[in-house]
Amino acid sequence: MYVGTKRATGPGSAGFASQLTGPGPNETLLHRLWLHATENPDGVGFIVPHSEGRKSTWRHPIVGRERFSYERVTWEQTARIVAALTYVLERDYGVKPNDRVGIVSWNRAEWMWLALATWSAGGIVIGVDPRLTAESTSYILNQADNAPAELSGSTLKVVFCEDHEQSGKVQLDQFGRSGVRVVQLSEAVAKALNNLHNTSGRSYEHLVHDRVAMLVATSGSSGNPKIVMITHGNLAHMSAAVPKRFALSSDDIYFGLLPANHIFAWNGQGPALWCGVTMFLCHPLDLKKHIRSVRPTVLLGVTKLWSMLMDELQAPLANKLLARVKAAVVRRALAPDGSALDGVCNFIVAKALNRGLGGRLRMRITGGSAFPRELSRKLEVLRQKVIPGYGLSETTGASTVGYVHKEVPGSSGDPLEGVTIAFKPLEDDDGTEIVIGGPTVSPGYWNDPALTAQSFINGAFHTGDVGHLEEGCLVVEGRVGEDGKTFNAEKVSSKEIVEEFEGSRLIQFIVPAFIGRPFVTALVYINEANARALVCEKGEDAAKFSLKDLTESAIIRSEVQAEIDRANERIGLKGQWKRIRKFAIVPITPSIENRLLSGKTEISAKLSKRMEAARIAAMYD
Repeated sequence: MYVGTKRATGPGSAGFASQLTGPGPNETLLHRLWLHATENPDGVGFIVPHSEGRKSTWRHPIVGRERFSYERVTWEQTARIVAALTYVLERDYGVKPNDRVGIVSWNRAEWMWLALATWSAGGIVIGVDPRLTAESTSYILNQADNAPAELSGSTLKVVFCEDHEQSGKVQLDQFGRSGVRVVQLSEAVAKALNNLHNTSGRSYEHLVHDRVAMLVATSGSSGNPKIVMITHGNLAHMSAAVPKRFALSSDDIYFGLLPANHIFAWNGQGPALWCGVTMFLCHPLDLKKHIRSVRPTVLLGVTKLWSMLMDELQAPLANKLLARVKAAVVRRALAPDGSALDGVCNFIVAKALNRGLGGRLRMRITGGSAFPRELSRKLEVLRQKVIPGYGLSETTGASTVGYVHKEVPGSSGDPLEGVTIAFKPLEDDDGTEIVIGGPTVSPGYWNDPALTAQSFINGAFHTGDVGHLEEGCLVVEGRVGEDGKTFNAEKVSSKEIVEEFEGSRLIQFIVPAFIGRPFVTALVYINEANARALVCEKGEDAAKFSLKDLTESAIIRSEVQAEIDRANERIGLKGQWKRIRKFAIVPITPSIENRLLSGKTEISAKLSKRMEAARIAAMYD
């Protein structure tokens, strides 16, 4: 499908630095693509599923020869496709320097190729999460359409969508003006494949570090999304810094399943492109479908991914006898009691998990939120050690990742090269706010100088997160304003409470409420699938239960109470006033659509408490 023979032409590789040095004066991700196309043209750049589902025999270093329903796309072929897409963007869609190109799609190789082509044309990419509502999608794209004064004359030129359902979210009549084209992503790719001969060299004077490359919309959990500007320099410095912490090579395969509109996805894709690592990009729900065939060595995922893997490992089987055997084996593997069977159980479970992830993973990285210590311990026991990281859209994602000297449990690792971390004392001795500086910090918010001035001061970003350094590693304690004091002036940390429920099969999210109140209460959101399984185990017909019925079920309420009682025993050791006195189960499934979930699959505590204010008040009556 993507095969070609003509040699790629582009900026060339003269004077480029080696893979593990910082970027040259204006070296960008696009330059790195042309470097690989020139120096390693036959290397595998991307693995993509065959659109026709045909079988393809291919060889990758270490993997060996197997028969897959995939096609390899070399770096040379990738460069030719990007060059042809650039030609199509300019000829058919009128994209000029500083014009915006919208992409509403799940992650896939074509998403990244279109982004590279947009940069090649001098444009700016604005990715939109395909899970968003039509209203949120239109808001983000309309914001991207409004150019700041210095870019007057440039516009949102075209929006590419993955399928007809998503294109329905961005109908032309939702925009304040005409002229914005809404096009199927497959249409642009098809046109490019018919123009592979248009790959002549071009000028790249516009590819400089201070030019905006990408607009990233934040989750908008506390209001409308903020649109963060990410420059070519931000991406280049991040992509060059991450590999210094880890040894990446062309022998690796990176498995990307995070939506590409999320900056965290580029913390994997950027370094992979920088170092010439083979990439496979897909929908997050397609993890099980592809991972055993692709056999990656690097996997990046938010906390929820690793939690889901543990849930699946511990999920009961249909056969009751086998379910009891499996539960006993997993229990011994995760919590050995010193018996002779511990090693056998650990070997069986660890091998099954490793095989399910392709058998070759050597690097597992998490970020987007603090990684729970208990989940980290369980995965490490099963020989699936996960490397923590921390960052925000405003800092091009990764600001800390992995460890340089000493591992500090519960931390987010050491700062990347070039990143500075300072701390601003908060009022009432309520901890310190994390302030991040360095070349990965965004220049600010798109077309919003007032908001930029509030959060970006002297080139550093004030994160709104509370934290401290512990033996050189960053420990994130929570959000400014989420920790506070009860009516009796007793200090409580939301993060400490929430961490006690990480790994719970029944309580999917818990939102403590206590500031200015006489005691701690909590809003509970249950895992509906696991709740139904529990009801079945008790002999009930789960099919008859709606979500509201489940939240009111005596079986579920009793189990939630038991989990809270167990957590309270541990919480009480840090102060009896921190214990949860009352709880309410909310009959809602948090999602991107109802804005309770961010792209990082974290719940918005502020929005949850605002939506459920009456339910919280009732617990204090």
